[in-house]
Amino acid sequence: MRKSEKFANLKKGDVVVVYYPDNHREHPIEGNIISIGRKYVTVVDKWGWESKYTKEHGYGDYGKYIFPGSMEEFEEDKRLKEYRLKVQKSFESAIKDLTREELDSIMNIINR
Repeated sequence: MRKSEKFANLKKGDVVVVYYPDNHREHPIEGNIISIGRKYVTVVDKWGWESKYTKEHGYGDYGKYIFPGSMEEFEEDKRLKEYRLKVQKSFESAIKDLTREELDSIMNIINR
């Protein structure tokens, strides 16, 4: 399931991961959703800290984010980001030699 679909399907009681991107001193921790409003999701982490995050993308105060899933799913998403970078670099080096039909096929995959 895509991350955007996971955000759209969040509900009270779901497990999320609270994290700071690009911060190696603060480790990600799991939390639970305690309420969902029209714009914000309120999460309480394992230490009892409550924070609000945007319902659409998971942006929070002080540079924190939430990931819609468990710690295992969060770690898998990190590995997927690394793989995306490899694919992107390979594509950037190969794009100069692709034909119009090959590029159309790629656009069809992207736009589905």
